[in-house]
Amino acid sequence: MGEYKINIVIREEENAYNPFDPSGETISDDVKSYLQEKFRDRSIGDKIKLHIISEEQIDEEKFKKALHLWIEKEAQRNRKERQLNNIQMLRMLIIGAVFIAVSIALEIKVGVIWYTILSTIGAFSMWEAASYWLVKNPKLKHDKLVIRKLSDEVDIYFE
Repeated sequence: MGEYKINIVIREEENAYNPFDPSGETISDDVKSYLQEKFRDRSIGDKIKLHIISEEQIDEEKFKKALHLWIEKEAQRNRKERQLNNIQMLRMLIIGAVFIAVSIALEIKVGVIWYTILSTIGAFSMWEAASYWLVKNPKLKHDKLVIRKLSDEVDIYFE
């Protein structure tokens, strides 16, 4: 297990927070996108250290609170997206199975053209279900692990 250090340069404290949030407790979109980019392809086992570099004093507790609030929201978003993906995957699987079963059952009655159309629709639906299973869900599981790692083991240093 290694260490993954991220340096974030924040010139002024107000740049760390979303200017549209009157409470000032939301991390800015720039900081969010920078962190998301840094975590996209990193190893899950590494210990995370955020090094905040600023020309002026930053309220450490306020920043940590805003960061943890963003992490909680990301965890909720990830959970909802995984649930929706599982529902969509199941839906596509059922649609595919129904179309393939109907195409087989009606093969003789409807002819080759309709059989081909129905079985193709079924195959595409099954392919889409496989896409959720093999591509989208593993990415969301990786994101879930990164979010969990962020919420449990992130060290923040200010300079």
